[in-house]
Amino acid sequence: MKEAPLVIDDSCYTFDALANRCRELKKTPEGLFLVIIDEFQQLLTGEFDTNRDENKPEAMRRLKALAKELEIAIYVTSQLSRAPEYRKNKRPILSDFGRGAHVTDGPDVILFLYRDEYYYPESGQRGEVDLIIARQKEGPIGTVELLYEASTNVFSNTVHTGGWTGDSAAGVPSGEGLKQKVDDGEDDEEPAVEFPLEGG
Repeated sequence: MKEAPLVIDDSCYTFDALANRCRELKKTPEGLFLVIIDEFQQLLTGEFDTNRDENKPEAMRRLKALAKELEIAIYVTSQLSRAPEYRKNKRPILSDFGRGAHVTDGPDVILFLYRDEYYYPESGQRGEVDLIIARQKEGPIGTVELLYEASTNVFSNTVHTGGWTGDSAAGVPSGEGLKQKVDDGEDDEEPAVEFPLEGG
């Protein structure tokens, strides 16, 4: 990843502009393997002149189709509602994407970042971040504990040792810094900001 060529383009405010740019890059000698969109709401506003919930499924469908067409992975960051601020448990859940939360059916993987000290400055988890795998189409869900250095915005593995008892071959890492979470079918126990969409 460190050696991969990086292209930053801030001119793609509509889906057509984004798709055309991706197709151009795919044809270059370097090719195109990964697209990161920051952020979903900006694309919605550019495409539909609004980021209303009813437009989210259509935008997600187009991104999914583009990922399949070009055989690439697309990561999309997204804002959440302010609902966690009014809950005792601040961890994000799937419904925090808003009324159009069925948009969460589209991505292959949904990831959340949760930093306890953001809400509780005296937290015992200062300097730590939970990477929450809230949805994974072909693998288990769970939480990866990471260290976070706010001054440099750097994430790194924790020093804890642990194990993942799910299927690591399905795309979930195993080994250090992992703790298992069992899906009990309750949405409010599934903390769900990225939408990885993979083609193929």
